[in-house]
Amino acid sequence: MLAFGLAVILGISLSKFIMKIVRFQLLLAIIGFIFLVPILIEYLNLSEDWKTHNDAIEDARFTSKPNIYFIQPDGYIGTSEIKKGHYMIDNYKFDTILQNKGFKVYPDFRSNYFSTLSSNSAIFSMKHHFYNSLADTDSEMLRARKNILGHNTVLSVLHQNNYKTHAILESPYLMVSRPKLYLKTCNIDYRDVSYLSNGFDLKKNVLENLKTQILDNKEGHHFYFIEKMLPGHIANLKSNSKGKEKERLQYLEKLDAANTWLKDIIALIQDNDNNALIIIAADHGGFVGFEYSSDAHIKTDKLSDLNSVFSTLLAIKWTGDSTAYDDTLKSSVNLFRVVFSFLSEDKTLLDDLEENSSYLTIDNGAPVGIYKVLNKNGKACFEKH
Repeated sequence: MLAFGLAVILGISLSKFIMKIVRFQLLLAIIGFIFLVPILIEYLNLSEDWKTHNDAIEDARFTSKPNIYFIQPDGYIGTSEIKKGHYMIDNYKFDTILQNKGFKVYPDFRSNYFSTLSSNSAIFSMKHHFYNSLADTDSEMLRARKNILGHNTVLSVLHQNNYKTHAILESPYLMVSRPKLYLKTCNIDYRDVSYLSNGFDLKKNVLENLKTQILDNKEGHHFYFIEKMLPGHIANLKSNSKGKEKERLQYLEKLDAANTWLKDIIALIQDNDNNALIIIAADHGGFVGFEYSSDAHIKTDKLSDLNSVFSTLLAIKWTGDSTAYDDTLKSSVNLFRVVFSFLSEDKTLLDDLEENSSYLTIDNGAPVGIYKVLNKNGKACFEKH
């Protein structure tokens, strides 16, 4: 009642100034529009030249065509970092399970970018994008979802080799900007995704959806992009963080859940497809050691901090001897180039590998910008892009 009374009094006393208030609001709108115009121009003229390849990778022809399962557990830290640094986790049993099931584990593998959208944009385009040269730490990469689920090099090569491509997602996070899907099928329909969705208000049973697809797709060649939001990473913001140690312990719990899920999905695939090429590749690390993940935008030269961001799990169940192709497989931007080289039996496709360096947008401790923070050898550095 007090607030209502004050509102009435203020309304009466300020009513004679209404035109001045309206003019002031109009001035603010004009100022806002002036700043909006260059942003719109930049967005509309955003170049996609970075996606162009210098060789004939898009014309690759496979000599073998197994079904390909690209499984992406979100935020799963790499096997070399998990037992040291900020993690100190004994994950030996799970590593042994992978190896016993025929997987080759890559201990020093890393992502080139720090987030799901920026990392997957590089993976599916098979090229460095450098965040489109926009050093905005408060937002994600522009058009990233289009790079992932829309037209991209990976899907283009697969389609040319007569693969039917499928997305099986746990949540619609990669779909909220509603890109035109270049995949043949997706387990989530846009009709079920709200225009105001944050990408996590819908949850699908990935195992059940994959099982249905496998049973339905007995004929032809198939590629499955399977995303699971486990183990995830620590809290994004300071306001949501429970502190470094509690965030670490919570990550460990989710890691156990991720291991159980991975064992189940591997069993499902191998029980129904005995010649599958299975790729388990995380998008980025778990950020353990930071109080919250946004702290990663602060300049640091600590390798344990950087590895916590970029070190990622990679394990591949090849369908033959991969030793002639995968000795250069160090980072996610080159993942599918190596896979396609193996399937094509064409080593010349490895002559145009991207540099295995990793990049961060920095806004604290150095001028705002995009910086190379891990060089091609996985050593800490700090070079402005």
